[in-house]
Amino acid sequence: HLRAGAPQEAYTTIHTAFAEPAAFESAEVFAVWFALLARIGGRIVGADFEGLVQYAVNDPDNAEALFHCGYELYEQQLFAEASCALWRAWRLAPTNVMIISELVVTLEALGENRRACDVLASTPQAIIDGDFYLGYLCAFNAVMSGEIRLFFERVRQLTPTTDEHGFLQRRIERMGLRLQALDGICPLDERDLRGWHYVLTGGLLSHLSPYGVEAMNGRYGYIQDTESRCRYGLESLASQLEAIGAQPRQILTPVGFSSRILAHAASDLLGLPLAPLADEESGLVVCYDLQTLEIRELEWLYRRGKERWVFAHASCWTTPPPFTPDLTTLLYQHNRAPWDDHLVLDPETGMPTERRTARRDAAEIGRLVRDAKAVDPAEIARDDDGTRRSIAALVGSRPELAEPETRSSFWLVGPVRSNRF
Repeated sequence: HLRAGAPQEAYTTIHTAFAEPAAFESAEVFAVWFALLARIGGRIVGADFEGLVQYAVNDPDNAEALFHCGYELYEQQLFAEASCALWRAWRLAPTNVMIISELVVTLEALGENRRACDVLASTPQAIIDGDFYLGYLCAFNAVMSGEIRLFFERVRQLTPTTDEHGFLQRRIERMGLRLQALDGICPLDERDLRGWHYVLTGGLLSHLSPYGVEAMNGRYGYIQDTESRCRYGLESLASQLEAIGAQPRQILTPVGFSSRILAHAASDLLGLPLAPLADEESGLVVCYDLQTLEIRELEWLYRRGKERWVFAHASCWTTPPPFTPDLTTLLYQHNRAPWDDHLVLDPETGMPTERRTARRDAAEIGRLVRDAKAVDPAEIARDDDGTRRSIAALVGSRPELAEPETRSSFWLVGPVRSNRF
């Protein structure tokens, strides 16, 4: 591929070799694969990148060189490759706080929270106690792994000394408060996607996928959305707002086409007037997917506004949105909106073919959502409305459980795991 002038294809070919960081404890293995990565990366990113990686290849027992290599790979969002360089650096310098921290953060980016816990557990307690951030990482990765006892143990040991420390401590303590508040409401086991979504983010999740329960645990892999599912999401939204005790005065509409469709449907179903989304305007923001919003709209909504709620029908769990909506219907990996072009089976050939969807006015399609038939009961069999409303009631009765100034990050995965495609 390199000789053919196709470095991106070359990278795709070798990427899977970096799946297991422990394999790179061997200097020979490290040298072979990272030399290839340096050459390929040099073609894609540039000479500085190639030189930095090659420097680590030339001196694979230099923990500092490995750290800088791993840091640059992380910045390039090459998390698997970064974890391999940082793992080797950690094995060479197992008490270096910077290396431990960077390795753990990189493992988090891969959703490897249990492995991050293992790295921290092997670190001498005196080192953990002497660094607030390492202690925070212990607590954070414990809750992300569903290790509740360890989580509370680590939280009690945190002693903030700066404003940044205080922010992190308050974040992790609110997770603990939400966890305690769900006692008797949710099982909070390895399949409780709705409960853990609330614990980690403070957000409400309406719908659990009925497909591939053992592998997906409530998340969708591939989904072609329907008007019926959108209507169901809006009806669930209305029920949860009632349980919260929220009474928005208007529907705030982002500029995107998909969001305008859903906002028109919500306006009809909830009986609220429409208004354009603006900074600091109060009301219920209705959007199809946060990833379709403009940058300025996301900046407005990241900050919590008085009497402003954010609803997103669909949220991607593998490439998370910049923050967590207050309420969302479903989590997906790959999705097409009902009004997008869809893949269908050709009735004559039996082969997949693209179905082109005619573009229509957003209000007209919104009426199709409003008038859509009821969703198939089998599709919503896992949606326990009593549990949904109980969690929503917590949101209304205990505002101290929410992030006070900005909306929470949408954390990758958590204790409930799902297969990726």
